[in-house]
Amino acid sequence: MRANKAAQGSREKARAFKRETRKENRIGFAMTTLLGERSQNNSLARHLVGLYMYVSGASRQLISIMSNIGTIAEIEEESDEDDLDWKPASDQNDNNNDDGRSESETTIDELGDTEAAQNQGKAASSRDEGDQTATRKHREESQALRGAIEDTIERPLAFASEREVEAPARASGLLSRGAGLLRRISESCRHSTRVCRESTLLGHVYDNINMVFKVAEQILGRKDTQENGTCATVFPLDNAAPDDLKTADLLAAFDSAGPLSVGDICHTPHEAENFRHSLEHALLRTIVNSSDLFARFRPDLDACLPGADDQMRLQKTDTYPLPAMNIDKSNTTGNAEVLDTMFAELEYARRRPMFAGYPALTFGDQLSIARMRTIIGNRAGHEDIGRSYANIVFGPGFFHHQMAITHGIIETHFGDPTAGHRNPASLSFFNTVLDCKPIVTSSLPPYRVCRDLIFTVLTASTLHCLELVSGVDSLDKYTTDLSFSNLQKDVTKIYDRYVGPNAVAELRLVWRDELAERMCHYVSSTPPNAAPTPPVDPLALPLKSGDMVFENVSLFLRDALVFHEFTDAIKGGYSGRIICTLKILTLMYRGSGRLKYAHECLHLIHNLTRVWPAPLRAVMINNWLVNPTGKPNAWVPVDLLQEHMNFWVKVIYKAQGSNASWEWLQTISPCISVFRQLALQMNDTLGARLGNKHQSPSLHKDIDSLTNLMRNNSIFRVEPGHVLHDMTNTEVPNIVAAGLKQLPGPLLEYNKMFKQWQRRRRETPLTTPPASPPSSRPSSLTTVNSLELSGVVLPDAHNCAQSMPHTLWTHRDEEDYWQHFDTDEYEPRAAFAEEEDPSLDIDDW
Repeated sequence: MRANKAAQGSREKARAFKRETRKENRIGFAMTTLLGERSQNNSLARHLVGLYMYVSGASRQLISIMSNIGTIAEIEEESDEDDLDWKPASDQNDNNNDDGRSESETTIDELGDTEAAQNQGKAASSRDEGDQTATRKHREESQALRGAIEDTIERPLAFASEREVEAPARASGLLSRGAGLLRRISESCRHSTRVCRESTLLGHVYDNINMVFKVAEQILGRKDTQENGTCATVFPLDNAAPDDLKTADLLAAFDSAGPLSVGDICHTPHEAENFRHSLEHALLRTIVNSSDLFARFRPDLDACLPGADDQMRLQKTDTYPLPAMNIDKSNTTGNAEVLDTMFAELEYARRRPMFAGYPALTFGDQLSIARMRTIIGNRAGHEDIGRSYANIVFGPGFFHHQMAITHGIIETHFGDPTAGHRNPASLSFFNTVLDCKPIVTSSLPPYRVCRDLIFTVLTASTLHCLELVSGVDSLDKYTTDLSFSNLQKDVTKIYDRYVGPNAVAELRLVWRDELAERMCHYVSSTPPNAAPTPPVDPLALPLKSGDMVFENVSLFLRDALVFHEFTDAIKGGYSGRIICTLKILTLMYRGSGRLKYAHECLHLIHNLTRVWPAPLRAVMINNWLVNPTGKPNAWVPVDLLQEHMNFWVKVIYKAQGSNASWEWLQTISPCISVFRQLALQMNDTLGARLGNKHQSPSLHKDIDSLTNLMRNNSIFRVEPGHVLHDMTNTEVPNIVAAGLKQLPGPLLEYNKMFKQWQRRRRETPLTTPPASPPSSRPSSLTTVNSLELSGVVLPDAHNCAQSMPHTLWTHRDEEDYWQHFDTDEYEPRAAFAEEEDPSLDIDDW
């Protein structure tokens, strides 16, 4: 009884406090509204609320209604000017606007207009001759203050150094002439970007943005248009000293770099041991995070985490969006134009003449990087360093890598959708059991749907394997007296029995030998002159060995674990684990048909092991991920950051309705980070307690359904002679072994092309005088010594450098090489359907 009374009293106090807080907020907002009618210097609150509605994608009609009742500042419905944000000074000298508003009723577009603030005194004096002296004094004070919002924007300029004030000539000019609020915020953000450029080296990322400009009624020359442009963002590089990064050192290291070998791609014995421990820990994380039964072991996970080398320093990454560009980067020249526009916006040529002397880290999707390499290859030896982009260092877009490996796993393990329960180890059957929407490999659902399907099946498989190795009927009994060390031992058993490639290789070797003997017996028993008969089916009779279902699900478990390890290494910021996983992904990409990403990994691994100088390599692996929140396990790929920026651009852009134009998009795109922060602060201060992300639904029913399916079909128990017959995609390929087998040929072609690049870089361009070589060779080049591989059977051409011919490539050979990558426009994002309601929480990706 006392407890109920105490709880009721606490609720009453909470409600009373809430009522009092609401009362104070309403009184405060009412006071600011009244003060705003007195002077626009007091209109900050109204403009903040108006901006919040604008940022949240509110309709123009709603914004107009709220402005008419005085809650927010008014936004103009129409304008004779092409730029809705700019108001000529001549229109602001009248006492009333065209729609009858007084000068005190300023709009968001007019906020910060100095001339309007000065003319307020004249309008007041014309209404009351007796108050002329007081009005003149008020006008002088207003002119000194320059408005509350204007002070907020220009205050950083007052305390900036002389060098910083010099930089934003265009921004200060617009501010002094009196631009609207949105334009002023945009110019202030652009100025902040240039100030950051003055003090630190920047990383660059760009990606395409697709917008549909719609019209209500189509007429001749006026219809819906699909616009393809580009958005870009820069961010300061962490721990990047200009003295350690020299283009001369990069070119010298490039010139002396040796060819890439299979030994650089495959794991050394030490790396193989570390990678095994990483996969075992991925199994352990999957088990512990899957159920509350293992919740007590979660604090012990980080303590036993292997491969913690090269972890990125935890800090919040500041982001600076650039104005959107009406440039289609779907071709080679478009990508070059994007880079030129980005560098012009940052004023590298004017403010940093030695920009070409420092490597510029640039990130993007694989297709954009490949097209830029085409330009670099064509201009090498013909243009100077700046015009040939020789100082551009390309970083990987890991989000596109994640989409590519997801696409490869789905296609490899999807199976025959018509087989149903006859193939209980296929993703198509698992998707049917979960009662999800049907998946067609030629038209996949959104990326997150496919990724979640893979991880859900992985979780169920891991828990079922834990039951098998422990010999218990249920996990409830298993966790009763379980210790963390015993759980680790059982995880090792799971890896040895179900994940390691030896079990699958031995099973397949036995039943393939049995099929070979069966075919030899058939050929020897057939008379030479016998009449033609239909081709014999070697699987018509039962086999005595092998289990295709077990083999397929074991390979899926291995591939999904590698993907899981790659994802967790990215979220944790573990660059060492990422590099170790990339070497396996190089083979998985090639084995699953993702040839362009396999080729991109050759470039990346070659740069990490033999090309980049040690300081540049350290800068790259410390900046190829960003952390927008500054929290642990919140690292995201750089290209995902740009995707996230594009989502916010589209949300804010929806508030413009029919006033769609690239000029307006260029105005609001630099403000995305500021607008997002404004929305978060308003939600946190005045909004409902909805949290900052959605609650993920419980997967217990899904996991229970899958584990029951696996238990009833015995897919993780070897049943000799269990074959898949009368269906397609019966045997899942080992994409790692297949990729290794296919590697020598592409590696040979890559090394040929790299030698050609080196020869071209040695040529002196005719457009510039010869540059003096660096005073000394790079102090230390990051190289990986050739070590013997353990547990991996290599093809005969294991050392491509030794078998590489010394003859030069012809111009025709080089054209054929680039033609292959230009015509194959594989884009993993295009393989998945677009999100109907994409999450604006970057952690959801």
